[in-house]
Amino acid sequence: MTYKHFLSICLILVLLLAACGPAVPPTASSPAPQTEEVAAIPTATETAPPTATPSQTPTPAPVIFLDEFDGTLGEGWSWQNEDPERWSFTPEGWLALTAANPGFFSEQGSQQVNLLRRPAPQGDFVVTTRLSTTPDENFQQAGIFIIADDFNYAAILNAFCQFCLPDSGGHGFFMEAFKAGQYAAAGMAQGAPQVEEVFLRLVYHAEERQIEGFYALAPDEWKALGTIEGLPEPQMIALGAGNSPGPEGVTEDLLAFYDYFEVSRIETAVRHVSEIPQAPTPTSEPAQPALLAEPQRIEFQAEDGAALVGYYYPAAVNPAPVVVLMHWAGGDQTDWLYVGMVSWLQNRGAEIPTPPAAMYFDAPYPFPPLPEGISFAVFTFDFRGYGESAPSNDPQSALIMDARAAYTTAAALPGVDPTRVAGIGASIGADGVVDGCNEACLAALSLGPGNWLEMSYSEAVTGLDELGKPVWCVAAEDDETGAQTCRAATGDHYYTLVHPSGGHAMRLFRIENNLQPPIEETILDFLRLVFDLPQG
Repeated sequence: MTYKHFLSICLILVLLLAACGPAVPPTASSPAPQTEEVAAIPTATETAPPTATPSQTPTPAPVIFLDEFDGTLGEGWSWQNEDPERWSFTPEGWLALTAANPGFFSEQGSQQVNLLRRPAPQGDFVVTTRLSTTPDENFQQAGIFIIADDFNYAAILNAFCQFCLPDSGGHGFFMEAFKAGQYAAAGMAQGAPQVEEVFLRLVYHAEERQIEGFYALAPDEWKALGTIEGLPEPQMIALGAGNSPGPEGVTEDLLAFYDYFEVSRIETAVRHVSEIPQAPTPTSEPAQPALLAEPQRIEFQAEDGAALVGYYYPAAVNPAPVVVLMHWAGGDQTDWLYVGMVSWLQNRGAEIPTPPAAMYFDAPYPFPPLPEGISFAVFTFDFRGYGESAPSNDPQSALIMDARAAYTTAAALPGVDPTRVAGIGASIGADGVVDGCNEACLAALSLGPGNWLEMSYSEAVTGLDELGKPVWCVAAEDDETGAQTCRAATGDHYYTLVHPSGGHAMRLFRIENNLQPPIEETILDFLRLVFDLPQG
């Protein structure tokens, strides 16, 4: 703290003593709970952030870097995509950022306006901030980042995503990553009431290449949010805010206020880190009564706001693994009903409807009964422009957003085990289950992919393989595109099966193909592997 800053605080203390009695100076790195009378958090029309009266606690020393944003930026900062009209300092000593479009999240790399960066330290380190912001529109977000490059980063954010966290109205804290240009979080979201202030922390372990995320609603009351592994070595640490809207934009730009930015060694921050609970080890939920077998119509949205419709078919067990089925361009989600796949996976004796017209596959296909005791929850949906979902003139690449939203929606359904979500798709759906495999997705099986969604299938497989997510690819030689696409991908967790004949995608479900092994046997072997089910 500078001498000038110290004198300013002393003057404030004198005024407080005269007006309200005893007070103690604030400490940026570890504020204590506020008194009842605290100034309001700034809004879009009120620019002054809150003042607090935390108890005094020593800053861990040696601190690598501390910026209290008292009117100037500390040495070593640099702006990426600076817009001087969208950042400033408040009189109370907070850095104010007005978000713009787009946010940091982008398959084209970092495009965020006013991303404030500085070089990352060598070895282990801890980054901590105090953030005041109130995101209330989809994908508005503000937080701190550890960055390897524009295509590889980890972040902890106060953000809004209505369909991600419906129980909290969309408000929550998110731990996310971008690896090799693909979104790669792992179910790291915590719903919360709309909060105006939060402490955020990222802890980097160099030897393990592991990043842990924590948040606190009161000083030092840290809660673990998630862990990200396998990123390249950090080059930058940063803070920033973004709107990340869909095509319609947002009603108002997000305002974010940062009180301080602190970088410490883990050993010097031990008084904090030792109090942080470790992330719990996922365990199976206790068995609950099974949901009714009847399908449930589910309306949900893609991240750009596209309106989608799906159907949920609950399993005979609760909680249950869920299979997300993605249709081909030659039909819609009802194809999975007509072929008998939904009834087979659900294993609850559901009647298979008769299609209104001749199909390209056997309707129904003669699936043999599943072993007793095995029952999967099933979620089908229509891509935009198909079936019951909203009409669309969007490019095929937009369907990747639909696939991501389907995985996220399926994981949040009642009666579903959110740690056991897998996708099976045909043709465009075969690409969708892989291209859209997000933090909720455990694995994917493709029937006749072909780079249909304007993303490289082999590159998408590589990204999932690095995360340890199995991908299986099935095609036939007389589906030249499917066979070539399957063979082009590689990976330690990747398996491909190309039959001598059988046709494209849903045509694999024809008895006359006489596939060896049968298509249903391949699907069941995949599900046994992914969901760790008994063999035989």
